[in-house]
Amino acid sequence: MNKKTLAAGVTALAVVFTAAACSDSDTGTTAATSTSPASASTPTEQTAAHNDADVMFAQMMIPHHSQAIEMS
Repeated sequence: MNKKTLAAGVTALAVVFTAAACSDSDTGTTAATSTSPASASTPTEQTAAHNDADVMFAQMMIPHHSQAIEMS
């Protein structure tokens, strides 16, 4: 296995894990959390507020992890 293939695989995994970590998988809400001010916005607004930052983070991590693979 060459270094480019390994780097591409590690980068793809990093992007997948980053996207999974940033997703909203909490489907169970309680009365306390549904009345909090943080949940006053709609789910679409909350998702849109996170998408741009998540995409930029994932894009910036690709060269970062590639550099780490090169150093190792």
